[in-house]
Amino acid sequence: MNIEVKTLDSIYPQLEQDLGIDCNLLVKLDTKGFDLEVLASGKITLSKALCSQVEVSFVPIYQNVPSYHAVLQKFEELGFYVTNFFPNMGSDRGLAAIDFDCFMVSKNHII
Repeated sequence: MNIEVKTLDSIYPQLEQDLGIDCNLLVKLDTKGFDLEVLASGKITLSKALCSQVEVSFVPIYQNVPSYHAVLQKFEELGFYVTNFFPNMGSDRGLAAIDFDCFMVSKNHII
């Protein structure tokens, strides 16, 4: 099976054209450890986003997953503030802080 991989910046202009408007954009990443690669290839799209959601791991749950520090630093460089963390806890994880969905808002869109 062949899978076509596209970057955020390569697909967003077509979405804008298809929708006929410059939409209010929420970018949700769930890339199983490839967040930094997606962020590097989506700077233009993210500059237009109002907010973003990404899973960050305090304890690596996938091979080669970037640290939460690295992911949050990259989002900060792209102009986002963290607004909240939502724990992803399963029954087999006990009380340890393993991974969280992190919600962020763009500094460009704060009134």
